[in-house]
Amino acid sequence: MLIGKYLREHPGLTGYTDTFDLVANRGNELILTYPLTSRVVGRNTYHGSNRTSTAGGVDPARFARFRAHLTTDKPNAGQLAALREIIDAGRRSGVQLLFVESPMPKPVSQSAQIQKLKLIFKTEAARHDIPYLDGDTVFPIDDPRYFKDDNHLSEAGRQKFTAITARFLLSHGAGESSGPTVARR
Repeated sequence: MLIGKYLREHPGLTGYTDTFDLVANRGNELILTYPLTSRVVGRNTYHGSNRTSTAGGVDPARFARFRAHLTTDKPNAGQLAALREIIDAGRRSGVQLLFVESPMPKPVSQSAQIQKLKLIFKTEAARHDIPYLDGDTVFPIDDPRYFKDDNHLSEAGRQKFTAITARFLLSHGAGESSGPTVARR
């Protein structure tokens, strides 16, 4: 298991926090915490979004003050190694990989640090011939109504980006069966 290997190579609390950061980055924390949270969260979620969250867009003045909260433009070496291992594991397993990056508000996205980190990720995807959807390039990142805060989409933003992502996935054959179909009873 990828996470187990990482923890063996990085013993102690730092390994666990790095692992959580790797998995939780971009809102995927349920992957790591699923055994603990599935029953509680499951009651309030629907397709990855909290049922009780109906956040509208932000005020334009607040939107203009958004900034990236980074102290470096260098990727975390452990996370980059884990990304490469995920790519290798996918390739060995014959899994089609597609990378999708959620859009960020323009005041955050335009940060030089963000752009450098995105370029590193985009280059890594291209190096392995992995289709990459950069949400910032296909989404109105300058429109405050599509963002809940400096790191999350509003309800309208989630709906819009879900449609964009679905088209991307379908255009790359996601959802097509590669083997026999099992009939459901």
